[in-house]
Amino acid sequence: MKSEFYQQVFHNLFLSTKIFHQVREIQRDRNGLRYDDIVDVGWMISYGHVGLAKEKINNRDIQVFVDMEDLFGVVADSDDTEMFISLFERFRVYANQYLFDNYVSIGKIKNTKVIAYLVENKYWVDGQDNTHDEHKQETEKDKKLQQLCNGFNGLDISVEELDILLDFWNTRLEHGEEAFIERWTSSNRFIIEAQEIHCIKSANVDVANINLSDRSLVMEISFIIGIAAFTTLSLKVLDFFCTQGYEPTFLNETSQVRYNDLYIQIAALTDQEHRDLVARLSSPELPVLEENGILSFCCIEGNVNNFNYYYSLFQSRAQVISIPISYLFQCVMQSRQFHMLKVLYSLGYNYYDIPDFTHPTYPLKYMYVLDQVERAMATSMIKEHISNDLLKVAIKSNDYVAAKFIFNRYTFKSHLSIEVMKELSLCQNLAIVDYILKHKSTCFANPSTEFINTFTQLLFKYIRIKLNDPLKEYLMKEKYIDNNKIINVQ
Repeated sequence: MKSEFYQQVFHNLFLSTKIFHQVREIQRDRNGLRYDDIVDVGWMISYGHVGLAKEKINNRDIQVFVDMEDLFGVVADSDDTEMFISLFERFRVYANQYLFDNYVSIGKIKNTKVIAYLVENKYWVDGQDNTHDEHKQETEKDKKLQQLCNGFNGLDISVEELDILLDFWNTRLEHGEEAFIERWTSSNRFIIEAQEIHCIKSANVDVANINLSDRSLVMEISFIIGIAAFTTLSLKVLDFFCTQGYEPTFLNETSQVRYNDLYIQIAALTDQEHRDLVARLSSPELPVLEENGILSFCCIEGNVNNFNYYYSLFQSRAQVISIPISYLFQCVMQSRQFHMLKVLYSLGYNYYDIPDFTHPTYPLKYMYVLDQVERAMATSMIKEHISNDLLKVAIKSNDYVAAKFIFNRYTFKSHLSIEVMKELSLCQNLAIVDYILKHKSTCFANPSTEFINTFTQLLFKYIRIKLNDPLKEYLMKEKYIDNNKIINVQ
């Protein structure tokens, strides 16, 4: 019955074409790969190809790769503990180094069986994870701060002062921003100045004659109230303070975590009322919010509509966007919001035109932007030079797909540059080296025996310097290096 139904659907040209285009659209940003190009276990697990991952891992003729962050992340937290153990043992040198370099982060593993394996085999000592040490000594003051807002810890104020603030801020949390503003306006205990917001501790004080510098009677609350407003995204409250003459500076003093949380929330706002408030609070006349933070977090969160709205708004104000476009591309790539690339391209920007593309200061996977790699190679006047630059980035990122792509677009007329060879000697993705040595005619114009011997000897020289034992073992196992005939290559 099902087969008859399928035949009826796919024999219908209109329906089959519609389905094809729909599936292609769904898969567009999922970076579909050909079978032979898939060697990254982390990629397979992340995209739900668990069966394929097992098949590739069990096939010892295939050089699979797993990034150590993925091994202790998506692989460790999957239900397949045996897969983790198999990969850990297979790449033990890299895994042990990662454990040593990133000791605290291992405490975030959710799979208790993986933790037990690491502890029982003495790869990780149980009980020494100090990730949460700073939260162990929780005081009454900390508890009250936690009531005020998440992350609002460590501020130098008394419990008495907190009680006053909590009383007012609970109005905001329970009844909304308008209720908070109404209560604030009707109270005579607050004085707003350009750089400070003062709170009178007692309601029985003569406000008209009070000395604002007397800390026994008055506390300065601009920072604490500002952080509370930011953390709970109280844009109307912020706008109210500003209309009363306050010029906020507390955002410059806040932590990176609070800063990120604020702009993540802003990037998610879609109703026009909040958009208008964001626009007002980021205007040149009232620069409470940063244009750079708004645009970059729209990229990080993948919000196309908000990005287009704010980009157009900011451009109309200044004609030139102050944020470096290279940073927006970096935000897109590191957050893996690849659909945002099309948004940046539509504004007339090409990733390959930006210096960061060939000399990135952050991990960059070319496999997600192969079209830009191809355009960079096509537009360069010095093919060998640009191909070496691109290949160095691909190897540094353990990007097998991109490395293979570059070799299939350009055949190197001579040896790879010294910089590329040094990077290759550090490479943890042995599939890249395996591809080069098993596809010599694709990679090099004149892959003579002498040429390849020089190549492997030079690679081996750098391996001994960089101590990449798994790569060394691979070369010797595949008989690319004869330990008895090692020569000194200058």
